[in-house]
Amino acid sequence: MFHPGTSLKNLAWCLVLQAVGCTIPETVPLEGGDRSVFTPFIRLTYDFVPQNEPVPEESDATGEAQSTKKVYLSKPVRGRMALEFEFAYASGDSKHAIGYNEMIMLDEVIFIGPDEIEAGYDLYSSSLVFRGGPVIEDILILEGLIGLGLERLDLDLVSGDRRESERITTAGFVAGARLTVRPLDWLEFYGQARSGISYPTVSDVFSLQTSLTSLELTIAVTPIDHMSLLAGYRNWRYQGETLGSEIDLTLAGPSLGVQIRF
Repeated sequence: MFHPGTSLKNLAWCLVLQAVGCTIPETVPLEGGDRSVFTPFIRLTYDFVPQNEPVPEESDATGEAQSTKKVYLSKPVRGRMALEFEFAYASGDSKHAIGYNEMIMLDEVIFIGPDEIEAGYDLYSSSLVFRGGPVIEDILILEGLIGLGLERLDLDLVSGDRRESERITTAGFVAGARLTVRPLDWLEFYGQARSGISYPTVSDVFSLQTSLTSLELTIAVTPIDHMSLLAGYRNWRYQGETLGSEIDLTLAGPSLGVQIRF
């Protein structure tokens, strides 16, 4: 059945089909995914609670300083609080089969089956979140996060010689949780889950609401103060409700990033 909310041009097109006695194709979702996606990202973090505090070594019994060198004492940290900005990018592609009497409709872009289209998609995600929680014995860290997110999805749809492009830009709220294990001061392993709901800002597709969920497993190594190298695996799921076809895309694969602390 034809989705009732479409652009005026698409509505007029469907009325013409009805007038000549043709069956209106059923609107089907654009769904699929790519599990070989590489995600580069950058994080800028301001720590409200320093993780290690530099202090001078104590003097000996004669009152003379044993060393002028500063050392980092590993002392338990009872809490962690930070403000964090992240920008990440992922790009994938997949094929989508459209059956007889079916169509994919994105604003004024319509593909009618039977057909097979190739979809390419670029996902840009940025967020600003507050992250914090307790630290247990300076090894186990439990954190929640909440903040704002901005996403953009660029779609390229190709069928034969025909190529169409659409862009969806949305902004909204994100929330999630992170569990970190820190066996050494310079080494962390963490898993993070976060999800956000966004609403359209500027878009060629008449989107109503989108959601972006990410699951992340990461190893963080801190070779020098204030900078960490991060590598792991990230799974994105982008879902969008539009006035035409719904969008449901999964992008998963290795991730690599850098974190700078202030």
